[in-house]
Amino acid sequence: MSAGITDSAETTREAVEALRSSLARRQRIAAELAEIDKEIAVISSRFQQTGSVPLSEAEPDVPAIATLTALAENWQQGKVERDAARVVLEDALGRVEVPNHPTESIKSTVPEILLQAVETFEDRGRLADWLLESRHVFGGRSPLALLTGTDQDREWLSTILGRIEHSVYS
Repeated sequence: MSAGITDSAETTREAVEALRSSLARRQRIAAELAEIDKEIAVISSRFQQTGSVPLSEAEPDVPAIATLTALAENWQQGKVERDAARVVLEDALGRVEVPNHPTESIKSTVPEILLQAVETFEDRGRLADWLLESRHVFGGRSPLALLTGTDQDREWLSTILGRIEHSVYS
């Protein structure tokens, strides 16, 4: 009987340690997002005013781009990490005001599209350039602008990413 209790206690300790590790990881991710909130607001404001952001300001080491790609990469990791990334992303999206667009749709598709973009480009520098630069195929808008657009915009972006990934350019 005592061996069963010992095994149960050890299993409980392991579960508690896993939860603590998960919580610590979630807190680190949340802290990183909190630090870059101001930078994201500045870039978003500039983008809304001008319709573009100079690439010199959108280097791949810009925390906003790095955080988005890190969240997308976390999405494909284990369940604990995926849940932590989902909580952080939902919290971040909850603070972004997107007029006339249902937030639930954005929450469910943006991580998938970002993951698809990370997998397609593999190089964060190329991904950052592609996300921020206005494209003719998107009616002069940037792919990043499509992420906060309509469901059709996000579907279109996903289709184009699939074409790029499979080298279908027509």
